[in-house]
Amino acid sequence: MIRFIGVAVVLLCIQATLLPVRLKAQQSASAGIEEGIEGFDLFQDISEQLPTLDSLILIAVSYSPSVKTAVYQSETEEQRLALQKKFWTNHVSLFGNMATGSQGVYIAGVNESTVNTLSNGYRYGLSVNLPLYEFISRSNRVKLSQSEIKTFESKAEEIKLTVEQLVIRNYFDLIVAQKVMIDQHNYLEQANNSVQLAELKLRDNQVSFTEYTRISEIQSIASQKYYESYGEFMVAFYNLESLLGAKLYDLKL
Repeated sequence: MIRFIGVAVVLLCIQATLLPVRLKAQQSASAGIEEGIEGFDLFQDISEQLPTLDSLILIAVSYSPSVKTAVYQSETEEQRLALQKKFWTNHVSLFGNMATGSQGVYIAGVNESTVNTLSNGYRYGLSVNLPLYEFISRSNRVKLSQSEIKTFESKAEEIKLTVEQLVIRNYFDLIVAQKVMIDQHNYLEQANNSVQLAELKLRDNQVSFTEYTRISEIQSIASQKYYESYGEFMVAFYNLESLLGAKLYDLKL
């Protein structure tokens, strides 16, 4: 029975020893999976390793496909307004021609008396045919286009505000997630040390196996909470990258 306990203790100690002592070590081992984060010191305040919040907001707004769409729609309406103001020209036409030689002869006569006129020379003119609708509706159509431009401009500003709020929320989510992760890592280190100390005391019969088991369970819970906090940090990290449309590593100070 004592031999079995000794083997169990050794296995638990090996398991505790293999757990990450520092985030850097674990980070290096998983660099291939977590590309983009390995260049950060995860124990240093990440806000000190990134550009200012205002700079991140500008980056996100300039990247946002939704903002670009609203801006393009506004520009489209501006062009439509310009065309609307020129629409009346559809009802105006110019014409011109030239005739020489005897291509056309105008004959008029009374009592066998005729007058022959050669249709020689240039002809030109202006034809204007403006429907009443054009006069009545033009002002309304122009105002409608102007209103649509303002609508899309307001929509663009609304989307910019939404993007700004998302960046602010994700930025501080990242900072908080890092602090929680560091705290959980410190708790895990303490739990690992407690397990190692309890293992030594167990060998010297200074603690019971029940007490050792209790300490091991605490270490297991601390390990689970650490990995959960690490996952939340990674989610916050890549969420912010997605909003910015750029790798945070490329923005690293």
